[in-house]
Amino acid sequence: MRDYYSHTDDAIVISLEGQWQFRKGEYPPKEAATEEYSTKGGSTEEYSAKGGSMEDAATEGGAAKGAFPEEEPNETVILPGTTDTNRKGVFNTSADLNGDVKELTQKLQRRYEYTGKAVYAKTVRIPADWEDKCIVLLLERTRETRVWINGTYAGWRNALGTAQAFDVTGLIVPGCENTIAIEVDNGNYSAGKWFSNGESGDWITNSHMATGETATNWNGIIGKIQLIAESPVFIKSISVSPQAFERKARIRVAVGSSIMTDGTVTVTFRGASRNHDEIRDPDGISVDFHANGPETFIEFDYFFGREAKLWSEFTPVLYRLSAGLSAENGRIKSCRTISFGLRDFRIGGKGKQFEINGLTTFLRGEANCNVFPVTGYCIMDKEGWTEFLLKLRAFGVNFLRFHSWCPPQAAFEAADELGMYMQPELYLFGFTGRDPFATYNTYAYMKEEGERILAAYANHPSFVMLSFGNEIAVKDVRKIDLYRHFQAIDPGRLYTEGTCSFFWDNAEGDRYIGDYRTAMATSVGTCREQFYYEANPPSTEFNFGRSISEMKKPFISHEIGQYQIYPDYDEIAKYEDTVFRPVNFEYFRDLLERKGMLGQYKDFHKASGQWAAILYREEVEAALRTPQFAGYQLLSFQDFPGQQTALVGFYDSFMDLKNIVKPEEFRRWNSETVLLASMPKYVWTNAENFAAEIKAANYSAGPLNGVVPFWSLKDGKGCTLSSGMLERVDIPQGGLMLLGEINAPLGNVAISQKLTLEIGIGNTPIHTSYFIWAYPEETDLSVPEGIYTARVYDEAAKKALAAGDRVLLLPEPSRLNTEKSVSSKFMTDFWSKAFHYYDKCDSYSLGLLIDPAHPALSGFPTDFHSNWQWYDLVKNSRSIILDGTEASFKPIVQTIDHPDRSFKLGNIFEAEVNGGRLLVCSFDLPALLKSRPEARQLYKSLLAYMDSDLFKPSQTLAEECLEALFVRQKEN
Repeated sequence: MRDYYSHTDDAIVISLEGQWQFRKGEYPPKEAATEEYSTKGGSTEEYSAKGGSMEDAATEGGAAKGAFPEEEPNETVILPGTTDTNRKGVFNTSADLNGDVKELTQKLQRRYEYTGKAVYAKTVRIPADWEDKCIVLLLERTRETRVWINGTYAGWRNALGTAQAFDVTGLIVPGCENTIAIEVDNGNYSAGKWFSNGESGDWITNSHMATGETATNWNGIIGKIQLIAESPVFIKSISVSPQAFERKARIRVAVGSSIMTDGTVTVTFRGASRNHDEIRDPDGISVDFHANGPETFIEFDYFFGREAKLWSEFTPVLYRLSAGLSAENGRIKSCRTISFGLRDFRIGGKGKQFEINGLTTFLRGEANCNVFPVTGYCIMDKEGWTEFLLKLRAFGVNFLRFHSWCPPQAAFEAADELGMYMQPELYLFGFTGRDPFATYNTYAYMKEEGERILAAYANHPSFVMLSFGNEIAVKDVRKIDLYRHFQAIDPGRLYTEGTCSFFWDNAEGDRYIGDYRTAMATSVGTCREQFYYEANPPSTEFNFGRSISEMKKPFISHEIGQYQIYPDYDEIAKYEDTVFRPVNFEYFRDLLERKGMLGQYKDFHKASGQWAAILYREEVEAALRTPQFAGYQLLSFQDFPGQQTALVGFYDSFMDLKNIVKPEEFRRWNSETVLLASMPKYVWTNAENFAAEIKAANYSAGPLNGVVPFWSLKDGKGCTLSSGMLERVDIPQGGLMLLGEINAPLGNVAISQKLTLEIGIGNTPIHTSYFIWAYPEETDLSVPEGIYTARVYDEAAKKALAAGDRVLLLPEPSRLNTEKSVSSKFMTDFWSKAFHYYDKCDSYSLGLLIDPAHPALSGFPTDFHSNWQWYDLVKNSRSIILDGTEASFKPIVQTIDHPDRSFKLGNIFEAEVNGGRLLVCSFDLPALLKSRPEARQLYKSLLAYMDSDLFKPSQTLAEECLEALFVRQKEN
């Protein structure tokens, strides 16, 4: 395994941050370059077949001699940075609001774009005392690069997820000015291209490592840029492989040398606690070995003692290991300190869940997509990553899956300290039909990049899993080789051939290679709920047990959630000083303004967000309700500003909280221990007994012994209707347990109410609550005198209105004009419009916006947003398109349309028409009166309102408008 370079403690570092010269194009001029190996085509394969590496192949062609080009770069930039942050490249004129709608709403638009080769040059004075040093140029993160020192070619590197290091000893001249020229290429990556059904694309720019959908395919250098002077013999790397249960670790040390060395070298090791009070091994141990050649390795076991503490999400205990090197003559000295944790992350005894240090853990994950809109590239410092991860931790997240990209060193450092589990991925993002490893170059590159990632980050206890990519179809046998290769060189973590490998193809079989499986479904059934409740009545009993019944390895549900939230157009101002222009937001905002509803965007945002939070809760709890489920990764707690704008997060793209749901509230159903109420339904009548099973999912640090669960059922005013305590119980760690059943008669609920079920565990902060709705079994449905009810807008209805009467219009959904109405959808829309291509009659809505204070709903308890009691009402309806009405015309119950269409959609609305008073309800109440208590109650509430003095519509509709809205469909 190739070793990762980072400098020793005693190294001398010159930061190269600041101003650099810049020029678009390549360096050196073509006529000055010598022949070199390329990673494109057959040369790499031929070289690798001989046992070499692609990195070596790039330097074997020899140095490209020549003076610094006469035509020097004539612009300047600031590094760390990119062509975007420096406003270089091509100004993006396509961000025009008169342009193609699909393109405008596809993603944020970069202000400046540049693809290809660019040269960054800098002159720096090197101290004279570097004469006998080993000198390294370090670029923490960049694209594929070639480097020249004083006009002499120093090598080529293609690492994207780790730092690039160039040994420039002998090229740098101490005591004088030295010119460094770095050619960065973001136009043609080593991983090659995919081909499928006559189409092709680049693997790297299709992944979140460099996609234009989020991080951008930037050109530049970010993070640390340094010249480093090491001792001529130095500790190059230290690798720690913990054996946690034995409280020891296998230590592997690489000693590098830039001079001919042949003698005994002593390395002294000392272990110490880093973030806790324990003191370890103050005297240390010493190992003598014979050093010869440019690199020497030593390995030995290091014992920490029985009392050594283990790292986990509950106790993120870290240790330091310091190593000091000296030679016989005492002149050569080097020291290095690393941080690590003792932990054992593995598959549990039953084979279906993960364990951390013997405790069963449940992965509550986030699929991070590399969204950083200020710069277009990821955070590079630990403080920034700590803040980022704490925001996710506040919502109960303990696991981050990095969707087809690898975060930098700082992310792992922050995760180590916080106790977060991390799964980086190789940079593959495809679908069924695209097999990345069918092409040798792709396979060879990903193999080397995987080696680099393991070498760079393996000491971090947070790094527990590695995936080969996102939604890829890996049929080639090379995946078996890759899996076994990674297992052999680093058995300290788990591997899988891909996150949701084969995408929709859920057939089981030996072709799936890996320690665990992540997917949307199995061959038996679904493992996420996005579409379940469009076809099934709501309850809290559904789980994925049947779907994973035949699985023989841990199963993680893939990208759950994805519930859209309407945009908050205040976010537009945040992009003023960024590399992006939010043309997608601007287009949606301007469209809403043209439709006369701009004043409602805050209400749309809040109502759709509250409904999304309810749906996210149900997704999470369905996973927790599933015995032996391994976890989930949610997409996402943060908005995704690409793929035609997927605003699905509780944080916007800037990781600013939307104030939709408080993190502490979300943690009540997304944390180490969660109480669950298993109910067959949400809607009840006062003739029934409310019944539910109470369960606990306990994935905390230990059992909960001798605890007493309690419950209460409260009415809309907070008064207790029923309450009780369950039997004292011991709740074991690591799974799901039934605590007991509750039963509460609802006969004392005289009027319709939203009731609150509260459950908790005494003397602990563990508690949660659920809403249910109770309605009278017997409801007077007689129509008061003077109210005319109609199913169609016919001559009789017109006549009643012309006579000044009150008319309740309950149109049959199947007979509504499909040009003036759309189908209704209960769930908020999935991800973004990228996954639907609707015509006018289709609904891709984001829930309901309701005026709960309107007297028409005084007898029907409701929130201002969708909730479970609206299910049957919405499923039996169409939403009426009210475009063309006055801007002030607002429905009482309004469907929130997708922002790229922005129909004004009414479900309940009122108007004065031709002297009469009209109330329209497009929920098919007559068809539901016999079967659904909520339909009876809504019907009664509407009638009571119409029979009162409050029924005085302030809005008007012309008779011609009603004619257009309710003209009967022609019979076939």
